[in-house]
Amino acid sequence: MVVRELKVKDYFGNEREYKLYFNMDEDEIMDFEFGRVKGGISEFYGRILRAQDIPSLISALKDVITMAYGIPTADGEMFQKSPEISRRFKYTKAYSEFMMKLYTDDAYGQAFLKELFPEEVMKKILARVEENQKKAEKNVTAFPAPENPTVTPVE
Repeated sequence: MVVRELKVKDYFGNEREYKLYFNMDEDEIMDFEFGRVKGGISEFYGRILRAQDIPSLISALKDVITMAYGIPTADGEMFQKSPEISRRFKYTKAYSEFMMKLYTDDAYGQAFLKELFPEEVMKKILARVEENQKKAEKNVTAFPAPENPTVTPVE
């Protein structure tokens, strides 16, 4: 779990302290790696580092934050996420301040993403995928091609 603390002024000008919680479990990281981001997280990191396509970068960061934001239970047993929890967060000044910090401070953004997608977890996921691919390749039966294939024209 990644925690960030922010002090921001709310919409009435009152200073507030926020504790923001983000978490991506291995199954969510796998979904993100192989389903949500074209090219996976490594490509996502590459886009962030190169920052050539700013609209795509902003969209991808919003997706990550929406997917990762939640509220841990007091006993630490669960990390609650829902569209409603994400929606409520998005309408706070804390969301706006946090996103601006990600967009404008490269070191802050990179550190956050490295915590959210730890290298050891990524290696473990990729190793599992490679292992499953090897197993699948062993189970494929090759059928020999016919010696003299004939093609009959359709009239």
